[in-house]
Amino acid sequence: RVTQMRFPDAEHLGDISRINGAQVKPVDVVTGGSPCQNMSIAGNRTGLDGEKSVLFREYVRIVKEMSAKELESACRKRVEITVSDTKALSRVLDGFNAEYSLLSDTEAEIFGEVNVTELALKLYENRCTVHKINERNESLEAFYIDLVGGERQ
Repeated sequence: RVTQMRFPDAEHLGDISRINGAQVKPVDVVTGGSPCQNMSIAGNRTGLDGEKSVLFREYVRIVKEMSAKELESACRKRVEITVSDTKALSRVLDGFNAEYSLLSDTEAEIFGEVNVTELALKLYENRCTVHKINERNESLEAFYIDLVGGERQ
């Protein structure tokens, strides 16, 4: 009811446990009010495995049912990279118009599709050594579970 008051123009579908996601058009955001007792420090801290956290799994189910293929392809790819010089890495990535986040003086995460061969060559030209590259392709469920904690099913 709070979302209906605050977002009156949004489409409200009702009880998530009664929705067939395959009949819902794919959307950018799925929201809901999941009880927080299992997540809260003041609560029992059982996380997603707690009995009051069942709505989260319903959100995941709906998202999967909406259009799993379309949604999975929309997930951002991520490249974890360790280099000798993140300043050089930033210059190269800025030239690629890439979205990235520097984690330390030697580590970064690059989001989206990246041609790692071209990236490595450009870094070499900038006298930057690549120590490690790890490409990740996470599912939506893995992303959300990693974000909030809990066990994967």
